[in-house]
Amino acid sequence: MLPADATGKVFRSKSGKFFEVIRPFVGATPKALGLAHGDVLAVDECGNYFLSQSDQVVFWDREDGQFKVLADTFGQFLAGLEVHAPAVLKQRSG
Repeated sequence: MLPADATGKVFRSKSGKFFEVIRPFVGATPKALGLAHGDVLAVDECGNYFLSQSDQVVFWDREDGQFKVLADTFGQFLAGLEVHAPAVLKQRSG
């Protein structure tokens, strides 16, 4: 389980890719994941899952069913969390 202060943050990978806003996991694990893929840590706002798998933290994309290693340790994953900066919309002139 993620610490409470992780909620509402985003994860940035070493390559700079951002993942969607993290929310607490509530409910049943999707059948596609099964128990063999690790423990669910959190879910993002698009319905993708962050899982603890052995010592690693992995991301499961619900659209393609692929797993991607995000961090080799839970500590590295926590270190990659950032405050989500909301988009700032500019009014068009003219």
